[in-house]
Amino acid sequence: MRETLLMAIVGIVIGVPYTLGLTRLVASRLFRVQAWDPITMAVAMLTVGGVAALAGYLPVVPHASIPWWLSAVSSRHIQDLYRSAL
Repeated sequence: MRETLLMAIVGIVIGVPYTLGLTRLVASRLFRVQAWDPITMAVAMLTVGGVAALAGYLPVVPHASIPWWLSAVSSRHIQDLYRSAL
């Protein structure tokens, strides 16, 4: 999952400058189109990040040996207790 999110972040960081450049080009060609719309850019980045998080997380869920809510707990001791109870 970490690798998936890292790739998404790198893609967003590389893509935002290109997007800004292309929006200026489109704005110069169209009437009443803004070159920078922060709400649209934020929604697009959150959408890409959310889809990347799901793409990295969903394939792992069926193969996890502990429940997802317990995987968020950082203590190895609690996870070991859960596994030994099974």
